[in-house]
Amino acid sequence: METQLTQPARSAGRTVVGLFLLLVGALLLAGNLGLDVPRRIWSYWPFLLLGLGLVKLLWPGSADERRSGFWLVVVGFYGWINVWHLFGLDWGRSWPIFVIAAGITIVFEGLGGRRRRGEVQRVP
Repeated sequence: METQLTQPARSAGRTVVGLFLLLVGALLLAGNLGLDVPRRIWSYWPFLLLGLGLVKLLWPGSADERRSGFWLVVVGFYGWINVWHLFGLDWGRSWPIFVIAAGITIVFEGLGGRRRRGEVQRVP
């Protein structure tokens, strides 16, 4: 029964990832073919990652899918800060975002009681 509930979520997630790759590939190919792709359009790539990550976070799915969505949001946020120079930060000074995100991940996994793979839970 559980696989029937998660199958549409996986299918929708794969569709979004596929559309994302199609868009990026089409833009890269257009640039390589000499078509005039506005240079400014490349400054919007973080929003694609943010959107994809939010879809994975909010769409019903497994904990691993939500975790990957969280990390897509973090990388998108990192890119947004650096490309748009928010808060006066650049690529070399905003890396602590990843340390904070790792801490958030560890805290939530600890609160959720997530087991490591292969670890057996003992029930009294």
